[in-house]
Amino acid sequence: MYKMTERINRDAGQGEVTAGRHRFIDLDGKDTSGHQVIFPILKQVLGRTFQLIGTGFFVSSCGLFASAKHVLLDCFDNSGDQKYPICIAQFLPDNQFQFRHILWCSSHNTADVAIGLVEPTLDNEPNAALTLSTSAPSIGGTVATYAYPKTEISQDDYSQVLNFKAAFYDGQLVEYLSNGRDRVLLPGPCYRTSMVIHGGASGGPVVGKSGRVLAINSTGYDGQCDISFVSRIDEVLLLEIPSIKLPNGQEVSSVTILDLARAGWVDLERS
Repeated sequence: MYKMTERINRDAGQGEVTAGRHRFIDLDGKDTSGHQVIFPILKQVLGRTFQLIGTGFFVSSCGLFASAKHVLLDCFDNSGDQKYPICIAQFLPDNQFQFRHILWCSSHNTADVAIGLVEPTLDNEPNAALTLSTSAPSIGGTVATYAYPKTEISQDDYSQVLNFKAAFYDGQLVEYLSNGRDRVLLPGPCYRTSMVIHGGASGGPVVGKSGRVLAINSTGYDGQCDISFVSRIDEVLLLEIPSIKLPNGQEVSSVTILDLARAGWVDLERS
């Protein structure tokens, strides 16, 4: 049995900011509250015990989502075999929630970005999704993210209690690193920012003033509240989708995110 709660932090702690300062734009160009399109990613260990591994966000209404590569690869061994079941906890209106298992995932060779597909809901309802952008942000510009780094999961004799604590974090773009931060951990194109990125925030969306997603949280430095790195969204567009059922019922395979954007199933603002 699971008991699940979700709370948006209203009292800002280290690096946290309030919701009113930031926008996340959905596929219809409207502001979204964030928690219905941005979600915690969990792995199941020891049977039915959950552990938080990061954050993800929907990029299409058919369950297609994006996250950081290292978040999803946490559940695979060096041979590519899956070690743990993975799912998301999706929050719905009226304080409802549901778990949706991840059916497959695909990651970039060098950049810390990945995509995945979750199973359909029981009623096959489409989900809201965020708009992506490849418009190059200016260095010094304000950026923000929304994620679940302070989630608390506890266990008693009869149930597991999952208390998801969502928070906004903001900062500035400090530097663009076209060749990555380093050759091993973050070799793909990325930005250095002054945002706080805690462990559970990895994979969360990064937006500028337009409210469109321009990057994905990759990593921060422990003990450093003003140094973090985010991977740009451009590399997500190159990722290949092995198979997907679109909201109109059409089944397609061997397409990229960019292909879906050109067909209108992913909302993309081009530079």
